[in-house]
Amino acid sequence: VPGNSVRVNPVDRLTQARDVPSRRITLRASEAVWVRIADANGKSVMTREMKPGELYLVPDEKGLVLEVRNAGALDLFVNGNLIGKLGKAGEVITGFGLDAALAEKSDG
Repeated sequence: VPGNSVRVNPVDRLTQARDVPSRRITLRASEAVWVRIADANGKSVMTREMKPGELYLVPDEKGLVLEVRNAGALDLFVNGNLIGKLGKAGEVITGFGLDAALAEKSDG
């Protein structure tokens, strides 16, 4: 109905995260890369192949562990700051504790 409509923009997880003061990890694929994040009990939180340019905001949970095939294709951001590639091209990483990444790489 004209005059009674309201435009609502979708809010994605990345947008929401900017408003929440917390230490966060974001992953960005520079090429296709298989990624798995598991909780402290080994249950999968996310398992998929990320596409080039795709961003994934890691849930703000303790005890998460990352597994990645082709670590050279995955960039790590902490609090919006690029830390760098997780490893070398073709390198497989298992058991990468994301809590440790926050503790070592955060600016506070």
